[in-house]
Amino acid sequence: MVIQRAFFIFGLMETKVFFTFQELADQYQVNVSHLRYYAAKFNVKGRKQGNTWVFTQREANKFGKILQLAQSEKFTLEGAKEQLNHREEVFNRKGEVIRKLEYIREVLNLVADRLNDSHEPSPDLTTPSSPSPS
Repeated sequence: MVIQRAFFIFGLMETKVFFTFQELADQYQVNVSHLRYYAAKFNVKGRKQGNTWVFTQREANKFGKILQLAQSEKFTLEGAKEQLNHREEVFNRKGEVIRKLEYIREVLNLVADRLNDSHEPSPDLTTPSSPSPS
């Protein structure tokens, strides 16, 4: 089985694009059955590659959050779902605020540029630009 990989020159590191259930189970030190159960309960969508299910980094991170909530913080499944949804809403709201602030920054930069352009000294009209005939 070939797992797709992307090779990034930056930092000379090889970064995996897809992870199997077994790789995630090894990473999070849980049984594969735990991950399969959480994938079904939390609607974590993977991709079928050959006969193996694989997950992206984003999906792998979601498994990490689920495991942290369920095992470390002792949330019930419903509580963990609510907490994940709440965190996602907060993240989305923060993203919206950031986009609005970036837009305001652009507008303010345009205003500042126009103010700077309007305060530049006008060319001296008393000095001739070309020599006058004598």
